[in-house]
Amino acid sequence: MGHGGRQEPGDGYEQYRDDLRLVHLVSVEAGTGRLVSVRMVPLRVRRMRLEHAPEGDCAWLGATLARISDGVDVVLEPSGTLVAVSGRV
Repeated sequence: MGHGGRQEPGDGYEQYRDDLRLVHLVSVEAGTGRLVSVRMVPLRVRRMRLEHAPEGDCAWLGATLARISDGVDVVLEPSGTLVAVSGRV
C-alpha cells in the first residue's frame, strides 16, 4: 500500500466487502489426500448473523476470484455456490 494504511485506487482494494464471507468445502481422495474439488458458499454477515449472500454478491465474488486466481477458473452454479475448476485442482 505505502499510503499510511489508506486504501488508494490501484492498490487492489477498489471494492472491499467486509460483510461477505466464504465457507470452503474441500473434497480430497481418502487414500492419497489428493485435492478433488473446492466449493465455496458465499455468506453475508447481517445483524450479527450469517445468511446466504444475494445473487449479485455471489456473482461479484465469483468474478473477483476468477480475476485474481491465476490458473483457476471459478464457476458460479445456479445455487449460488462457487466452484474452483482447473487442471491443477
